[in-house]
Amino acid sequence: MLGYSGIAQAGYALVGPAVGLVTYPGALLLMATYGLAAATAFLVAETLRAEGRGWDGAIAGMSGLAGRRPLLAAALTVAMLSLTGIPLTAGFWGKLLVFGSAAGQGLEWLAVVGVVGSVVSFGYYGAVIRTVYFDSAPDSDASDARQSIDEASMKTCAQDRGCDRAAVALTLLGAAALIVIGIVPLFTGLAPFVRFFDIGG
Repeated sequence: MLGYSGIAQAGYALVGPAVGLVTYPGALLLMATYGLAAATAFLVAETLRAEGRGWDGAIAGMSGLAGRRPLLAAALTVAMLSLTGIPLTAGFWGKLLVFGSAAGQGLEWLAVVGVVGSVVSFGYYGAVIRTVYFDSAPDSDASDARQSIDEASMKTCAQDRGCDRAAVALTLLGAAALIVIGIVPLFTGLAPFVRFFDIGG
């Protein structure tokens, strides 16, 4: 899913060059915030894989994550919301700049396509959030079977929790950055971001 997400986000960012230089800051901001959100989501996934519970990377395998690892669940939720472009997350502002600039250049249809694509993407990102918070954890018998296969890995993880703590801290740092970047423009406006990413200025 994250791979296809990258394709979609690149498509949104290409609205910038398609419309003209005026949207380059928005496109670069969009890709920067996408990179941060995707890195946070991938780090959560890697942390789950390293637990040694036999997780195969499927969304269904994240069932019950909120009860088992609430901090990872929260970080993953923020990343999914930012990838969607929900307000008060970093991903919102890049899409706003890109789609707003497209509409301002007379390409309202392109902005509408982008907004519709973002709405549709919430069906995928929202499914992850629903699974994490509302779906039941995997059957205990199946979990026990997988645990026996990965027992050595789990013992290693139990002996060295420093690695796990560092990974959780990084996911929380990524999620916090996505929220801070999402909130700061409410007070400063988007001008600082536009100046920072304005390669043509």
